[in-house]
Amino acid sequence: MNNKKNTFSEYPDVLTVQQLAAMLRISTKVAYKLVNEGTIKSIKIGRNFKIAKVFVLDYLEIPH
Repeated sequence: MNNKKNTFSEYPDVLTVQQLAAMLRISTKVAYKLVNEGTIKSIKIGRNFKIAKVFVLDYLEIPH
């Protein structure tokens, strides 16, 4: 598990949906679905979502 956390260290602490998709190796459509459903916590600023990397680690159940 620690290896995954180190893999994610290259990403910023606050992600866009596109970065989330790249981080999880999923399509942006699926990333938007996870965010819109609240499966991964996010903050909407205007028309854009911002996702704290901590929320992604929580979703993946990786200790941080």
